[in-house]
Amino acid sequence: KTDDNDRGIKVKKALRFLSKGDKVQFRVKFRGRERAHRELAAAQLNEIATNFGELIKIERSPAMDGRDMLMILAPQKKAFDKLLAEKPNAIPTEAEVEGDDDLLDDDDMDTPTAESPEAE
Repeated sequence: KTDDNDRGIKVKKALRFLSKGDKVQFRVKFRGRERAHRELAAAQLNEIATNFGELIKIERSPAMDGRDMLMILAPQKKAFDKLLAEKPNAIPTEAEVEGDDDLLDDDDMDTPTAESPEAE
């Protein structure tokens, strides 16, 4: 049920982690009757892995682990070095990735102020 845009954001963040030399784990959680459609999740995870191409090595192919399906990807350092030599801006920066977790700080949360009607 994951939207294409949400999946794209996760892939961009994963690309940043992989470019730094970190491994990335993709997890699909199944609830209730969703477990009957494991092949859809496996197809999505395999599509993500093929989109990375030669940049990654699949360390753990999509497999069930309890209610979750996991896939672990490891970076191919030489492939990332070659990509960055050809296209220096190929890896998105944090500011370029939509939906960053840093957009709302704890201070920005809904707390009543003297100007807001909730404070009365």
